[in-house]
Amino acid sequence: MNRKQWIKFTLLCLLGTLVIVNLHSGFFKPSIQAREPGRTQPCLPKVDQQNVFEIEEIGFTDHQNKRYYLFSVLRNQPVPPFDDWFYQDTTYTLVSVDKIGCLVEVTTSNYFQSTLEKYVPQEVARQIALIKLKAITEKAGGVEAYIKQRNESNFGEDYGKPWLLFPEDVWAWEKLAGKLPEPYLIIKNLSEVYDETYSPMYE
Repeated sequence: MNRKQWIKFTLLCLLGTLVIVNLHSGFFKPSIQAREPGRTQPCLPKVDQQNVFEIEEIGFTDHQNKRYYLFSVLRNQPVPPFDDWFYQDTTYTLVSVDKIGCLVEVTTSNYFQSTLEKYVPQEVARQIALIKLKAITEKAGGVEAYIKQRNESNFGEDYGKPWLLFPEDVWAWEKLAGKLPEPYLIIKNLSEVYDETYSPMYE
């Protein structure tokens, strides 16, 4: 191969490399831009700054080929029986994901109404309760700080009322703190202590 042929060969190689690089960039840019949102997204409330203000993932647990995600939801909550009275309230929703897609296991309106064992296996209910308890106690500055804050927030007719604990909450408190907050009442459904007009405004 003479000098002229060598230069021609080198130029062809460089040109081929540039073509490959450009094709590679062309193929991969759209896939990055078209990346799908999280698999839980279709099962979450829409943040519209009117009814729902914020959604935050608190944690997850795995059980039998499913992953269960706990989300906190900051929303506008009506004050019964006044249709035009609202307050901002943090509630939760539980969403599971498997190879098929996502499923709302517990809606925001059902979360505080009964034990999670009504909707998911006991092990899942316990782990989710522990995840939630860890999150709220850490935010408060520790278990004792959280108990103090909760007790001090009860006033008027709520002063001195027992902590309402579902079975999974009992397990979570014993696992995290080794004790239950005093005084407490173990229930499986809020209907045991409140009628359907109950609103957990000060919970």
